Amino acid sequence: MPVVVPLLCLVTVAVRGAEAGLLPGLWFAATGCRLALADLVERRLPNALTLPGLALAAMAACRDPPVGLWMLGAAALMTVCWRVGAVGMGDVKLSIGLCGAVALVGGASAALTACAAAVVLCGLLALDALRSGDRHIPLGPPLLLAAWVGVVLSPA
Repeated sequence: MPVVVPLLCLVTVAVRGAEAGLLPGLWFAATGCRLALADLVERRLPNALTLPGLALAAMAACRDPPVGLWMLGAAALMTVCWRVGAVGMGDVKLSIGLCGAVALVGGASAALTACAAAVVLCGLLALDALRSGDRHIPLGPPLLLAAWVGVVLSPA
């Protein structure tokens, strides 16, 4: 598992270029594996790893106000999901931070692509959980994968 995030970072640099968001890339590389493992093993996403992503979301909102409004709507939707018990607060913070990081690297199209990938990946996990009866779904790994998909697959 520790090899996966550096490999994804290399693919991202090959697709987007090294100048495409150094700070978001460093945050993602430094925390990606630890977040995924923490969510899979402990079923929680630590604040120390998710809160820096909120600063990236604020940076993305300042750089592109329409993206900021769009992220605000996504944050409101995730908060409603948290209030009804569908996701944990760590998932809310991680999704907002990843949205900001992806928007800084690839713009609005990358963020929209990542959101679409997240809906598909998390939806597949939810269907599997309904079938198996498991009510505790670690959403961190699919959110991280969706962020990477958004950066790599969206138009440059």
